[in-house]
Amino acid sequence: MSKTEERIFDPNHHYFPEFDDPSIVAFLIPFGRLMFGYAKLDREIARLVGVAANNPVLEDKFRRADADKVSEQVEKTIRKHVGVIAEMQAIKDQLDLSAKLYDLRNVLAHGHWWRFDPSSETITIRRDRDHDVRFVDVTRIEIEQAAEQFEDIEVEIYKIRRAIEARQIETAGIVR
Repeated sequence: MSKTEERIFDPNHHYFPEFDDPSIVAFLIPFGRLMFGYAKLDREIARLVGVAANNPVLEDKFRRADADKVSEQVEKTIRKHVGVIAEMQAIKDQLDLSAKLYDLRNVLAHGHWWRFDPSSETITIRRDRDHDVRFVDVTRIEIEQAAEQFEDIEVEIYKIRRAIEARQIETAGIVR
């Protein structure tokens, strides 16, 4: 091995690991939870938009924009259909919390799992060239925390949606 290769390639790391590599199995469950949490939150956001905009068709038509713009997109859609609602700031606060989680999910799902360091349980992801930061280190614990945060935000969005539904039923004079 040349001196350059010795500096670049640490012999204690696994390069270009595959999912069936026993050394990264500990990442699979957290990664799966992250992906499920992502999908559940996306679905709950679409439900929220349909209910808040008082237009059930929007639930199927709404597609989330870039993660850093979802808060504004949801607000714009709701305002277009019903104007300002009391829960808007709470919705935006939750969606703003989700932006960094969506980014992490995108790094893990679309980046190249380039290097694994078993001693620190860190995977280095190589992103496309159009990102300022090309390599991102992610630990198993960070993935687990992001999965939990996706779930927490999904629950909060659910609670907000249910409060809106309750108010709509009350306003319509429907007795349960």
